[in-house]
Amino acid sequence: MALSKRWLFVGGLLGAALSAKSQNTAPYRHSSYGDVGAIAFDPMQDDPRFQLCDEHHLAQSYQVNPKYPLGTAALQQRLRTAFAAHSPCRRATGTITVRFLISCTGETGRFRVYAVDTAYRPTAFPPEVAQYLLQAIRSVGRWQPGTYQHHAYDSYKFLSFRLQAGQLVTIFP
Repeated sequence: MALSKRWLFVGGLLGAALSAKSQNTAPYRHSSYGDVGAIAFDPMQDDPRFQLCDEHHLAQSYQVNPKYPLGTAALQQRLRTAFAAHSPCRRATGTITVRFLISCTGETGRFRVYAVDTAYRPTAFPPEVAQYLLQAIRSVGRWQPGTYQHHAYDSYKFLSFRLQAGQLVTIFP
């Protein structure tokens, strides 16, 4: 019995040391547009002036942690204020997720919108609701690009907005 407790204790220490790291994976060494959730350039909806530093190496946000320079609370307040300045459709209920890319210089582009209802089934919100959210996200300006070992990476980011009867309830993550 004493031996198993000792192994549990050592395992617990190792687990604590491993979980103390801020990232759980290093940026990949390769990527492709076959990756799940990849955002390829679409000339019908993307700004051709938005440039990535390395089109073939896009990190996930959890790998390099891009940040809004003024912090998460300031970002959420700014998005709430921008959204409240419009009068979205009162029947909009569910969650809208906006995915986008942040370049290694902090510029944003290639915005994509995905909406689900309260049962997490894909749905369509009135187009003006998505436009208000896109306008709010675009208005926040530059981001601090994600980094790993002092190297800035192009990366994905997403923000989700939970709406109830046209009112913004929660912004996450």
